[in-house]
Amino acid sequence: MTDHDNSGSTLDRRRFLTGAAGVAVATATLGACGGGGGSSAANKKAVKPPTYVPYTASKPDLPAGDHGIPAGYFHYPANPPSFIKHPLANGGSISFMLQADSVMKPQGRNKWWQALNEATHTTLNVNTTPSADYTQKFQVAVAGGDIPDVVQVQTVANMPQVLEKEFADLSDFISGDKVKDYPGLASIPTAAWQICTVNGRIWGIPQARSNAGSIASTRGDLLKKFGIGSNSPEVKSGQDFIDLCKALTDSKRGKYAIGEQPNSWILAAMLEMMGAPNGWKESGGKLTSVNETDQMKAALEQVTNLWKSGCVHPDSFTNPGENFTWWSGGVTAIYFQNIAGWPNYAKTYPQWDIGVVTLPKWDGGGPAIKQLSVSGYGAYAGLKKAKPDRVKEILRVLDFFAAPFGTKEYVTMNYGAAGADYTLKGPDPVPTPGATSEYPQGLLYCGSQEYVNIYVPGNEAAVRAEHDYLSKVLPTGVANPTWGLYSETLETKGATANTTLLNAQSDIIQGRRKLSEWDSIVKDWRQQAGDAMRGEYEKAFADSHSGH
Repeated sequence: MTDHDNSGSTLDRRRFLTGAAGVAVATATLGACGGGGGSSAANKKAVKPPTYVPYTASKPDLPAGDHGIPAGYFHYPANPPSFIKHPLANGGSISFMLQADSVMKPQGRNKWWQALNEATHTTLNVNTTPSADYTQKFQVAVAGGDIPDVVQVQTVANMPQVLEKEFADLSDFISGDKVKDYPGLASIPTAAWQICTVNGRIWGIPQARSNAGSIASTRGDLLKKFGIGSNSPEVKSGQDFIDLCKALTDSKRGKYAIGEQPNSWILAAMLEMMGAPNGWKESGGKLTSVNETDQMKAALEQVTNLWKSGCVHPDSFTNPGENFTWWSGGVTAIYFQNIAGWPNYAKTYPQWDIGVVTLPKWDGGGPAIKQLSVSGYGAYAGLKKAKPDRVKEILRVLDFFAAPFGTKEYVTMNYGAAGADYTLKGPDPVPTPGATSEYPQGLLYCGSQEYVNIYVPGNEAAVRAEHDYLSKVLPTGVANPTWGLYSETLETKGATANTTLLNAQSDIIQGRRKLSEWDSIVKDWRQQAGDAMRGEYEKAFADSHSGH
């Protein structure tokens, strides 16, 4: 039940190395001035985001706060009411092309899938692809014009034009108060809609999430075996973090502190502790890449030292896709993952006693400044161009998917079929062992509000812990100033430039190249793509702040 590889490793690399949003975002803040490259979409009037109409019937135990701090719930409301009052589909079918790293039971044997078909009066024909292979599949589908009804949209070259040609502009259906026809969609927090807004128009449905980005998850049951009594050990400096990693390593027994791609997840954590920019640093409209900073070199040095110390699983470069397998199997103790994984794994594996390492400033002085993420999953659900009645029919089904916490529909969407996928413990839907094989990961990307609030069935301690953590780190977090700005160079030459940069980092960390070569490596990156991206971002930034 994880999207670690897709929402993290691949996207975090882009976020930290090139300064892109790391998601399928083009010009969320540009309005009609956006860099549409001649697309007719650029000439359409920008619209207001969907009006936010929160569901207020469920009172949280821990309040939501400013800076994106979510509400927390200790229990699900007893006898939750139905939320969707309007008619759903007419018994037809909807085809989906989605990401999913977990293999879902076939529809004929999948009670969760069947429950969703019954509840939406629709046959949901779902085709999923592992996240690592999804971009290629998306590109092939777009090139061939073979677009299913609902598709997770990935950013590709000429993105505004691709959207205009292949996908339904949802602005006239759900912008502003129009979204009130779809109360589930209306209850999605406003910030999440930026993800699927391009040139001021709305091109899809987001899966809202906390903007806390990645975290260093721990398993209390594993830490106890190393004599550490807390599932969230306190570290006050970067050296404390290194010492913790050494304490959690016993290579003779095949135990390692961390087992993840060092030049993405581990480097990202080091950059956060070093106080590096979140992708880019903006000053007076001018941008500096994190690649050009002293913090990048300092972070690379520390990751190199950590690798040399043996604290990182030796197969982390050659087989990084095993990261969750290592953690779930007790081989590694710290797991860098998207914040959404915290309640997910606490719910699925309560015996793990999930905790977190709050990363400190490298030299001490409190928590590191959190490098914020966008407020949702990057690959949003786009709808194929269709007649208005068909678009409305599909939106009504996605409206069901987006039912808010505290409703009957939310339970069906996010917990499945009673008896088969969950059983009630008091009012709380507790997943059964069989739920994992029926989990419709891909469908949940299409508007589910699973991660909008903090809720772990029957686990008050986990809810309090995550709420406390987010209350601590979110108020001082920093955003990437290029979010919502489109760079065509990133989507063309950027991939090759990224690969070259990642390979160079890998060589430095493993000792095949010297850290002293980094300035020359960055110079080549700038010539290949970096300076062109900077120029495009700076122009887009200026346009978005020009008031026209």
